[in-house]
Amino acid sequence: MTLSISPDDFRKQAVITESKPPVSEAEMQQAVRTLLLGMGEDPDREGLRDTPKRVVKSPQVSHLWLSAIPG
Repeated sequence: MTLSISPDDFRKQAVITESKPPVSEAEMQQAVRTLLLGMGEDPDREGLRDTPKRVVKSPQVSHLWLSAIPG
């Protein structure tokens, strides 16, 4: 059995739709702050102040975040 697709059908399927992520970066940063608090850390101390932003911007988290976007 051979499957074929016309150029027009291919173009229709190749259209990328932009979807809104399930949560915002700000919400993810707040979640990291909450985790730090839950571990007994002070997220406002100098060494941890930028940690929520760094975690959210890390390639691993960005990949997970983008893969969660439907479409």
